[in-house]
Amino acid sequence: MLLVDDIEGIHDMLDVVFENTGIELEHAYLGQQALEIYQEKEIDVVLSDICMPGMDGLELFEKLKEIDPALTMIMTTASEQRDYVIRALRLGAFDYIEKPYNEENLQKSVKRAFIERRKRVARTSGESVSDEEIEHLKQELAARDQAIAEIDQKNAEIEQLKQELNAQKEVLTASEKKRKALDKLRMELEVKEGAMKTMEAVMKERMEKLKTAQQDQKREAKGGLSAEAEAQLEELQAKLEAREAELTEKEMSVQERELFVTETEESLMEKGMRLTEIEAELEQMREDIGAGGGGGGGMSAEEQAELEEMKSKLAEKEEVLRNLEESIHEKEKSIEKAEKLVKIREQFLEQSESILFGDSKG
Repeated sequence: MLLVDDIEGIHDMLDVVFENTGIELEHAYLGQQALEIYQEKEIDVVLSDICMPGMDGLELFEKLKEIDPALTMIMTTASEQRDYVIRALRLGAFDYIEKPYNEENLQKSVKRAFIERRKRVARTSGESVSDEEIEHLKQELAARDQAIAEIDQKNAEIEQLKQELNAQKEVLTASEKKRKALDKLRMELEVKEGAMKTMEAVMKERMEKLKTAQQDQKREAKGGLSAEAEAQLEELQAKLEAREAELTEKEMSVQERELFVTETEESLMEKGMRLTEIEAELEQMREDIGAGGGGGGGMSAEEQAELEEMKSKLAEKEEVLRNLEESIHEKEKSIEKAEKLVKIREQFLEQSESILFGDSKG
């Protein structure tokens, strides 16, 4: 068997694969070298790569076919080079093997190639062929046709996949272009947005300055105060309002206290009148006791107890009167203090108004 391949490692590997098979190998690294070896030596089977520098495997097959019509050749190629395989089979190649090699499949294909070689030589030399061999050849041709059809179908599927991939690439390319365009637009919008924010801040600042200037002009037109003086005036006015509210509350408290004092005085007057009545009753009782024998010696025990009870009640009422008098005295002091505080606050208000608005108010 003649092995034709431009890769030296392939030769070393196949020497090991066919070492104990009884098949003798001849090695050629280029197509021209394979032609020379085929003419010089008796070669039964050729195992050749398709893609080689210089003369490729298909050209080599055509030249060897001219030399030997009974040529039996197995083509080898990588899986992505199926179109070369179809061309080789249509030219009359016996079989093809994809790289990387499956050792078992390779050995089986080579053995079948040797059998096929003997048949082709027999037909070429005019030897008779049995019906069994003819049937076997028909089966092999049918199998080869089926293999070619499967390869054509796979090639069509691969072509369709390529078209789909190209379409997807175009879609992805268009999407990528759109994405880049969107990124560019987004960057431009971000720049414009930043510029707008800056302009907005500047406009706000200018509006504030203009507003302040207009307020100053209005104050100057009215002969008013400066912004600082106006702020102080507003602060003093707030304080005055707080003071006025406090004074109003104090006045209400004073009124409530005066009402309480009035009610207390009326109550004291009533209690004084009642006390006078009680004292008159006591005096009458004393006179009655004196008229009855003096010293109270003629009083019964019940009358003595009643007299003591009346004295106790009188002492309690006198104590209540003293407490009321002390409470009234304390309230009078509190009222005097509140009146003084009101007068002081009124003076403070008059001084504040004089400072803010001058001595003449109108």
